Amino acid sequence: MKRLENSPRPPAELVIASTRDDGSTSRRKSEDTRVNQSFKPFSQKEIQDATSNFSQSLTIEHGGYGEVYKCQLKLVMPSTGGYGSTSRRKSEDTRVKPSFKPFSAKEIQDATNNFSQSLVIGHGGYGKVYKCQLDNWDVAVKILDDQGNQGLEEYIREMEVLQTMRHENLIHLMGTCFKFRALVYEYLPNGSLEDCLKDRPWELTWEIRTRIVCEICTALRFLHANKPEPLVHGDLKPHNVLLDANFKVKLADFGLCRYLTQGENSKAFRQTMHVSGSPGYMDPDFLETLKITPGVDVYSLGKTVVRILTGKHPPDVFREVYEAKRRGSFMDIVDPSVKHWPENVVEILTRFALRSTKPDRSRSEFMGNFHSELEKILDGIDS
Repeated sequence: MKRLENSPRPPAELVIASTRDDGSTSRRKSEDTRVNQSFKPFSQKEIQDATSNFSQSLTIEHGGYGEVYKCQLKLVMPSTGGYGSTSRRKSEDTRVKPSFKPFSAKEIQDATNNFSQSLVIGHGGYGKVYKCQLDNWDVAVKILDDQGNQGLEEYIREMEVLQTMRHENLIHLMGTCFKFRALVYEYLPNGSLEDCLKDRPWELTWEIRTRIVCEICTALRFLHANKPEPLVHGDLKPHNVLLDANFKVKLADFGLCRYLTQGENSKAFRQTMHVSGSPGYMDPDFLETLKITPGVDVYSLGKTVVRILTGKHPPDVFREVYEAKRRGSFMDIVDPSVKHWPENVVEILTRFALRSTKPDRSRSEFMGNFHSELEKILDGIDS
């Protein structure tokens, strides 16, 4: 199966205006006609590297607004493919989703009816989520709470990742509003996997559950193979697996994600992971060492598979799953609301769930094999 990667464009010559403390700026018109880019948030490191740490030799203008530097930055086109691209479902909205854009404070206030409680469809440690319309699209607007678990760093990280990466199994970020720390996403009518498992598990047939696991694998393998830097989600759990009208997976909540090249050993990072991470789904070895590897996500996937397979929370049922494997009685653990789940599929899911939670440097490799097995099963259903 062909995997598509981020395709870097040729470096474009840009000007970077460094503003004074009073925030005033000079607006300059780009002369580069090769690229008509959507808004893109650049990281502090990208700007420092491009300007050689604000070297005076690159200054081309200065005044009351600050300095302007001429330099080069790579403009990366959003990734649109990845592992396991699936066929279009009949009832999917076939309109082209809009490019990322910054929304004004007024647009957000008007769309949410000044943050009306009647439009709230979700809330948690991060803040609240409102269902509304923007640009004639049904959207979900997540407003981060200043007192919540997710701070400015997590907000910026999620914005940077989702604005530059596109995949059918990643949630589509349509825009942001910095004033309210708002993130505007496509609206997904089936909510989270956790919502479905808790409130209407009978809708999730064994075929749908198996496909959900397969599509989570697809999303993770896409992130782990990202170029030039592999990415680890860091907080995979059923709450962060969203489902569209056809129960197609849209992996969400990238506030804790990390590139593999990042060394995060600070006390602040450790505290963030302990506060924001999800007990029961987060790799205990990672919490102890803070060593970031794709295996962190594979561990969380194993626990998520247990939730999908049994309908119960992993800490409450993991011993039962282990005993079922030991006895070879795999069907004893299956969610009773699921009918006719083939025993061979249950066995494949169970063995993966148990192996993925063991300390093992080859977790990513056997996730790839597991993914291939699921794809073969689903190909047999679709044929």
